[in-house]
Amino acid sequence: LALFHVRGEIIFADELKKKISEGYAVVRSRLNDDVKPRFDAWNTIQNTCLYVLQAEKILQLFDACGDDEAKKEMFLKHQSKNGFSALHFAVYKGETEAVEELIAAGANVDFGGRNKLPPLHLAVMCGNDELVDRLIEHGASLNAVDFVHFTPLHSATYFAHEKIVRLLMKRGADPNSCGGVKDRPLHLASSKGHITTLADDEGNTSLHFAAKTGHVGIIDLLLLKIGAGHQELALKANVYGDTPLHTACYAGRLDAVKRLLTVAGSNTLNVENVFSETPLHAACTSGRNLELVAFLLKQPGVDANFQGQDGHTGM
Repeated sequence: LALFHVRGEIIFADELKKKISEGYAVVRSRLNDDVKPRFDAWNTIQNTCLYVLQAEKILQLFDACGDDEAKKEMFLKHQSKNGFSALHFAVYKGETEAVEELIAAGANVDFGGRNKLPPLHLAVMCGNDELVDRLIEHGASLNAVDFVHFTPLHSATYFAHEKIVRLLMKRGADPNSCGGVKDRPLHLASSKGHITTLADDEGNTSLHFAAKTGHVGIIDLLLLKIGAGHQELALKANVYGDTPLHTACYAGRLDAVKRLLTVAGSNTLNVENVFSETPLHAACTSGRNLELVAFLLKQPGVDANFQGQDGHTGM
C-alpha cells in the first residue's frame, strides 16, 4: 500500500495490509460466532418470520421501558460476548426495519463498541448499500475510522464495493483522507483496477502502486489516461526518489519493468533514489526475481559494477 522497502522508520506496508485482512476476518468470525448459535438451526420460514417480527419486538421492548431512559440506554449500549451492540447485529443481518427502530430509540450510529467497528463500516463491509445510505441519512460520520483506521470510503474500496464507493462520494466522503498506512481511498481503488493519478503524502502516484502490484493492464490504463504526459508520470519520483521503475524492481515485477521501460526510456535505469540505488540495485536489494536482475543486466548502459553515490554496487 505504501513503501516497498524498509529504511529507518518507514512502515513496511505489506505487513500492515496482511494485518488489515486478518483483522477484518477476525471481526467477521466474531460476528458469526455471536449470531450463528441463534439462527443456524432455524429454517428459512422461521428466519423470515423473525425478521418481520424483529422491529415490532424492539418497539415492545422500549415501550416496556416506559420513561426510564437509563434502561433504554443500557439496552442500546449493551454488548455481546464478542463486543457487538444490537445495532451491529441488525446491520449485519440486514434487518432494515430493526435498524430504523433502534436508531429512532436513540442508538448511536457511530458506536463502534469493543471492536471499534462503527455500524456504517459494517454496512459497507457487508455490501449493503441501502443500509449505508440510511445510516448516513441518520447522521453516521463519513470521517469515522474503524480498528484499522479506515474511513467508510477506505472500506468500500478495500472490499471493492463500487456502488457504495459512488454513494459515499456522492454523500461527500473525502477521497483524499489518509488511512492507517497513510494510503488514500483512490489508491486502494487503483490497486483493484481503478484509475487515479493522485499522489499520496510520500509522493507515490497510482503508477507506483500499479508497478508494485505488477498489474500491467492498470499501468497501460494509467498511461493512456494521462495522454501526452505519460513519460512524465513514468519518471515521477516519490519522496524517497523512487520512480515507478524502482518500485517495480523492489517488488520483483518483471512484466511491469518491461512495460515501464518502453515509456520511461533506458535513461531511467541510471536514476538513483535517496538511498543511492538504481533500479538494478533495487532488484538486487529485494532479491525477489533473479530473472529480473538478468533482464536489467542485458539493458544498454547498465553496468553490474556501477557504484551508487554511497559506493555500493548492485551485487
